[in-house]
Amino acid sequence: ATLDSLSGGRVMIGVGVGWNEPEFNMLGKDFVSRAKNTEESIKQWKKLWTGGFSEEGFVSEPLPSQKGGPPILIGGQSNRAIKRVTSVGDGWQPVGIGVEQYQKGIDQITNLRKDDYIWSLRIGFAANKDLNPHYVGTDGAPRVRLVGSTNKIIDEIEKYRNIGLEHLVCDIKEDSHERYLDQIKILSEIKRTL
Repeated sequence: ATLDSLSGGRVMIGVGVGWNEPEFNMLGKDFVSRAKNTEESIKQWKKLWTGGFSEEGFVSEPLPSQKGGPPILIGGQSNRAIKRVTSVGDGWQPVGIGVEQYQKGIDQITNLRKDDYIWSLRIGFAANKDLNPHYVGTDGAPRVRLVGSTNKIIDEIEKYRNIGLEHLVCDIKEDSHERYLDQIKILSEIKRTL
C-alpha cells in the first residue's frame, strides 16, 4: 500500500503459490495448503486496502492510491491457478508460455468469468543470442523465451499483443554487468518500436 501511494498508483503485485516443497519445509510451512493460504491472504489484503478491518482496530496507512489496492496478477498455468485468477485476481501472469498456450489460458479465464483483467506475461529474454527458444524451467516445466534478432523478438511480442498482452516482464540472465546492460539497451529499443 505504501509503495502504491508513493508511486502514484503504479504498483502491480504478482502472486504465485510456489512449487518447491523443500522451500516450504525449510520455512516450516504447509506445502499442501499453500493455495488456500495464498487465496485467504489476498482476500485479507484487499479488505485491508479498502479500510475493511478498521472496525477491528487494524488500519493500512497510507491507503493505496489505486481504488481497492494494487492489482493482483496471479501466476501459474494450472487449472487451479486459472480459477484463482477469477476468484481473487485482477489479472494473469504466467511464466514462459507460448502464444497458443497463452491464448488458451485467456479463453479459459474469460469463459469462467468475464472481467476487465490485466493480461501479463513473464518470459525469458535473450536478444541476438543463438539459443533454443524452448527450454525446461527450474520447476521442470517446459518454457519458451524471446530469442534471436530484434525483429524476430518484436514479431513474437506482437503475436502476444494481438491476443491481449498488455504487460510484459522480461527475465534477463547474463554473466556480466556489461552484457546485462546490453540486453537492457536492446529491450529499451524494442519498447520504443512497439
